[in-house]
Amino acid sequence: MKILLTNDDGVESPLLQRLAKVVSEAGHEAVVVAPAGERSGVGHAFTYLTPLHAQPVPRDGYLCWAVDGTPADCVKFAITYLLKDSLPGLVFSGINSGHNLGVAAVYSGTVAGAREGALFGLPAVALSVLERDEAAADYALAWTRERLESGAFSRVKPGCVWNVNFPPSAMGAPKGLKVARMGLAMYEDGYSPSEMENRYTLSGGKPAGVHAPDTDDWAVEQGWISLCPLQVDQTDDEELERLSAGAEAR
Repeated sequence: MKILLTNDDGVESPLLQRLAKVVSEAGHEAVVVAPAGERSGVGHAFTYLTPLHAQPVPRDGYLCWAVDGTPADCVKFAITYLLKDSLPGLVFSGINSGHNLGVAAVYSGTVAGAREGALFGLPAVALSVLERDEAAADYALAWTRERLESGAFSRVKPGCVWNVNFPPSAMGAPKGLKVARMGLAMYEDGYSPSEMENRYTLSGGKPAGVHAPDTDDWAVEQGWISLCPLQVDQTDDEELERLSAGAEAR
């Protein structure tokens, strides 16, 4: 199977290169199309009307392109241009250096790369570990390889994103896999004035120990690998039904 890989850490990310090697060694065709540089936290932004700069990057064993754009740009460019005559069967985004749990999925360039594939009807998987956690990255790569060899990723529904996050290695071996809902705990964000006039710096993080049970935030905090299935249809069905009933009553 042809597998498209992207990320938001940039085409030179060691974790991306190692994932491409794992894909190839598992008997699949890896095609990497990734940002030329760091594009973390850009969400689902994409480049419109302004030309993208894209060029092949020499790699041993797989096709690789660097795109001066966002992760969503990379996947869109790959699907509609580079690979349009031979589409991939799966999209991987990551392995990201930094968790993408709960509401982070809204902001994450990593998750957006996978979501762009899902928008085109492809099955997609986003993979993330704690930042600078090499042992967790090693585990995530081995976990991914096992599932490539077993065919487990064939169960990803077309147009769906499996958002997979691995617990910190400091917690020991993961307890296993927990299928979880998306956590809704918001960041404790705040801006502070910088030394430059009219400049403000954002800082903050998620509070610990407040996550609802059976959410992805909670699962990783408890030492599980979390798998949160995300859909591209953002319609609130309950509110749709309520509003439709109200309209009919008027």
